[in-house]
Amino acid sequence: MFNTKSDNYLNFLNSLNFILNTTFIKIEQHGDHAKSKLIGWTGIKSIVVLTQQNDTYEIDIRYAWSKKIFSQNLIDYYCFEFDFSRKKALSKRNSRKKLIIYLCEESVGVSGIETDSIDRKFIVSDAWSTVNHIYLQSNYHHPFTISKNQQPLDIQSTDIEFNITHGKNEGGLRLKGIGRKILPDAPLISVVTVVRNGEKYIEQTIQSVINQSYHNVEYIIVDGVSSDKTLEIVKKYEDKIDYWLSEPDKGLSDVMNKGVELTTGKYISHLHADDFFLNPGLVEAIVEKIIANPSNWYTGSNLIVDYNGAIMDSSILSELRFKDMMKADIIKHPGTFVDRGSFLSIKFSSNYSHAMDYFFFLNLWRNFGEPVFLSEIDVTFRVHPNSLSSNYLGSLTSEMKARIDFRTQEKEYSFIPFDIMIYLSRMVKTFVYHYPLLYLNKLKFISKKYIAVSARMWCK
Repeated sequence: MFNTKSDNYLNFLNSLNFILNTTFIKIEQHGDHAKSKLIGWTGIKSIVVLTQQNDTYEIDIRYAWSKKIFSQNLIDYYCFEFDFSRKKALSKRNSRKKLIIYLCEESVGVSGIETDSIDRKFIVSDAWSTVNHIYLQSNYHHPFTISKNQQPLDIQSTDIEFNITHGKNEGGLRLKGIGRKILPDAPLISVVTVVRNGEKYIEQTIQSVINQSYHNVEYIIVDGVSSDKTLEIVKKYEDKIDYWLSEPDKGLSDVMNKGVELTTGKYISHLHADDFFLNPGLVEAIVEKIIANPSNWYTGSNLIVDYNGAIMDSSILSELRFKDMMKADIIKHPGTFVDRGSFLSIKFSSNYSHAMDYFFFLNLWRNFGEPVFLSEIDVTFRVHPNSLSSNYLGSLTSEMKARIDFRTQEKEYSFIPFDIMIYLSRMVKTFVYHYPLLYLNKLKFISKKYIAVSARMWCK
């Protein structure tokens, strides 16, 4: 039976070799497709197969009935049970390739055979060297059994009155009178993305929000008058974004506060334009925590990746004391959900270039108690040359200023000498560890580019 199935799968895959330019020779493994919380498709089969070129393909076969799949192409390859340890183990196996094949109903609008290839910067970790999609009509000859199980997701008409000033550079569902209901058993969760010239990564950010399985998510984007293609990308998803606004601002703290003021949800989360939710069930899990264990705020763990999607580190929070927070800026706003009223009672201060969130979390903890900790890695935090977090010295100096300001505010003057000692020790670490590491990574990147260019020139 296994051989018969394997032969059928090989014949099907090799019928597509005119697209892939490869020949499949051996099925290593096949089984049921893992479950996902994404809407618009259901998994049929997962196959691991070897090629004549000695590459390994991990192939997912899926049945699709909704055009939503085209708004998931930057996230649908890691959308279920992301196993950090597994991806880390696979990080050295760069010959592995990911292929997703959708068998599409007529409602999807696929004409013949369509394909797309994912840019490397959107691929989390080095588990796969490439991620590609093939979209086939469901009547294409294939050996799979399709269970037609549609799961439509409808946006409900709103009970909320919006104060919209027409004439601004704005858009989204609110302008059409469509919004989210505030329900006692389904609290409205608002996600805010602030951006300026974020064309490189923002589409993945957007897809990770609009594809959350929880039905009551409000999405707000505030743009600081971008001069690149950011707004073009935002408008592409206008029918899925609750409200977006583009206007000048007075800095990062100002625009982050403005974003929260535009929300109507019970809980708020900031997700910047180079970060993204790793798990489509994240908000649903947060709501379960909110209902089971009410609190003013919740915070989770982060997977830290570089500009090209490679895993750098992880920030896993299980237990944290206030005195730990006083030593370092540990909590990150991606993956942190705060009660809207609590947020507005504190807000981000414009006194800090980098550590506005640190000063905010210190005050939030002091005023409303400790957060509920979520140990799962659910948010990807991206560090790249243009991100604030990549400026270690600036971040550290701003963090120290926030710490001393907080001590002064709380009249805890006796702790300041110890804070200065911590600051100086971390300054030494920055110069001894972070800067050399950053320099080596840049050399590694330059070397790779040089080798690639040299190879192309040699081939010519």
